[in-house]
Amino acid sequence: MYIHHIGTTTTTFIPSDTLFSNVILQQNQYLISKNYKYCAIMKSDGSLVVYTYNSGPVTAIWSSGSGGRPSSQGPFSAMLSYGMLAIYRAHSIIIWDTDTFNKGYEPHRLVMQNDGSLVIYDGTDKVQWSSK
Repeated sequence: MYIHHIGTTTTTFIPSDTLFSNVILQQNQYLISKNYKYCAIMKSDGSLVVYTYNSGPVTAIWSSGSGGRPSSQGPFSAMLSYGMLAIYRAHSIIIWDTDTFNKGYEPHRLVMQNDGSLVIYDGTDKVQWSSK
């Protein structure tokens, strides 16, 4: 683990299929695919989990595996401007990331796709990371 300060990553979250650069996904916030069949939820235990969706989360199909590290301040994930999705716990300590630091071109975004995969795209629409 290492400490990373995320600076001005304070943009207000609005549920959609996309998490843009410098936007935080707080615990219990989610992304939902455009076809409403999949959602990715930032769990209070520190894991990011993709579920099948039918008026609510049903079956987990992917997890970051970073659960079991609850924090009194609550974990959160952030799509960082340089292309990495990171999950943080208190005091800006990264507990999981996509290992995509400085890959591709800005701006990056995380998308909950209609096939159930989470994908990081760079500014040229090239895939930099996928959960599948």
